[in-house]
Parts: sequence; C-alpha cells; structure tokens
Amino acid sequence: MHSFQKLSFYPFLKIAVALILGMWLADCTGIHTWLWAVAFGVLLVTSFLVRQYRLQSALIFLSVFALGATLMSLRLADMGDGFASEETVFDAVVTSDEEEGAANGSLGDVGFPSLQGEGFHLP
Repeated sequence: MHSFQKLSFYPFLKIAVALILGMWLADCTGIHTWLWAVAFGVLLVTSFLVRQYRLQSALIFLSVFALGATLMSLRLADMGDGFASEETVFDAVVTSDEEEGAANGSLGDVGFPSLQGEGFHLP
C-alpha cells in the first residue's frame, strides 16, 4: 500500500496539517491580518471556480493554510506585544501609619511559619 493510500484513512490529517502550518507561518512572519484574509478569500473562491480535481485540492489546501494564518494573526494582533510603549506612573495615598518593623524591612508578627516550626497553629 502506498503512503498516499494510507493517508486516505485519515481524511482530516491534511486539513489539520495545513491549518497548523498556516498558524506557524503567521507566527514566524509579521504579515498583516488583512493580507491573510484576502489570500484566504481569493483562494477559496478560486477553488470553487476551478474544475480540475488536483488543482482544486491544492487550492483548498492553500485556503485552509491561509485560514490558519488569518486566525493566528488575529490572535497575535489581539495579544499585542505585552510591553507598554510608555512608562506608567501611579499616584498613591497612604492612609495608615507605618507598622513597627516595617521600617527595617521585617514582616513583624504576621503569622508566617518560620524554619523552627513556629507560626501557624491548628486548633
């Protein structure tokens, strides 16, 4: 049995591979979302207009590839780069006095367990 005949037992494998490859390429490149969406639309419409079996299959494969790239570039555009472009400054108002021990950096008696086993006690 040829390897191409073995692939016929897994019909969605080719579609999944095309989708994953499109997502991977969109993640690696910085191509804009609108370009991937236009490529997806053109490939999909062309696949309906073509009547040759192999060319139509290749166009469907490429349209699923472009769909994966479109979805991934949309996700990347939503996430952004995660870094602020400008420095963020906050103003705060302190409403209580400084606690004893906080000035020298210690936590005071807040109930954290220590290395000697003291701290939390069960009832």
